[in-house]
Amino acid sequence: YPVLYIILSIALVVSGIVIFYNTYYTSIYVHGSSMMPTLLGAYTSQRSHYGIADTHNPTINSIKRFDVAITYYPSDWISGDEDTTYKIKRVWGFPGERITLTHDEENYVFTVFKGELIHEKKTGPISTKTFNLDGTEMSLRVATFSTEQKSFNVNITNTARTFDVTLGEDEYFLMGDNWNSSSDSYTHLNKSTRITRKDLQGKVVCIQGTAIYDSQKQKLVNKKRIRSVYYF
Repeated sequence: YPVLYIILSIALVVSGIVIFYNTYYTSIYVHGSSMMPTLLGAYTSQRSHYGIADTHNPTINSIKRFDVAITYYPSDWISGDEDTTYKIKRVWGFPGERITLTHDEENYVFTVFKGELIHEKKTGPISTKTFNLDGTEMSLRVATFSTEQKSFNVNITNTARTFDVTLGEDEYFLMGDNWNSSSDSYTHLNKSTRITRKDLQGKVVCIQGTAIYDSQKQKLVNKKRIRSVYYF
């Protein structure tokens, strides 16, 4: 009986965790290459990362700089229709900030001003690194940002990206880690199209594995679990 009680207790705990896990968090998958090399996404036969996100308001309100967030673009809100495709991007700037990104031959420099300089981050030497993308090795020219949470690489191959943006009271600046292929806040510099608080939908919690998206069935198939990668 003691052994049976222990087994039942463990089963109840595990069941509770699974139920909470599946009801509290929102399942996500990556579609496209805008977050490469951090996250892998694909359109057809290539594998994509999938995981979970926290879409609750307290979490959205506590999003920090360089968190990976889920967002809609202002252009996605068509006649109040919320049934549209979310984007997965990294958060760089917050309301009321002036943010700049400059570079020289050696590194990128990211600065944040709010009346005065409040944040400055240098990437260090720009380097070429090899990544395993969908089973294929690919060499990318990257800049590495080291944060309080962890480091992340941005793909700058063939791209010398810079910006100088001043955000309004309710405006955020997001962009993908693949600067070669990312439609993001960098292309939304008009007042009428900048990302605002209502566009933010959640924060990526962890990546659980890779899968293939079946467009006909509209679901992920051939899932392969990996050791969970907790991002932020």
